[in-house]
Amino acid sequence: MSPALNRHRTVNKDVSKKRSRRDQQNGDPRAKEFLEWFPPEYQCRLGRPYCVVWAKEINLLNGLLKTLDLPTLKRCAIVLLETDDPFLSSTGRGIPILSNQINKLAGMIDQPTAPEVTPANRPPADLFYDKAGDHA
Repeated sequence: MSPALNRHRTVNKDVSKKRSRRDQQNGDPRAKEFLEWFPPEYQCRLGRPYCVVWAKEINLLNGLLKTLDLPTLKRCAIVLLETDDPFLSSTGRGIPILSNQINKLAGMIDQPTAPEVTPANRPPADLFYDKAGDHA
């Protein structure tokens, strides 16, 4: 039977290279740097220790660091630790939540605040409605 038709083998078994579990866990050195930075930051901001689950969290961070750089990931973590968002406040605020909510947190970084509405910059009331309150 040809290797291409054998469902139990890869097409090019000799060419394929399987990464070892150790390579996958140790992947990006920035992940280790983040895991050394995060627990003291967590302790400082929340007042309780953070227990690192290295095997699980290093894999999550390796995935995040394929998309984000380390300073951006740290800013997202700080937003996670400081936010008043009801959902995020009810979680443990750990690295699994950081990974799960990364798009939301990245959107919250340096988010500009809406300008305050004052009588000077308020749009006219009759912009969309006529005086009787009906649609124009």
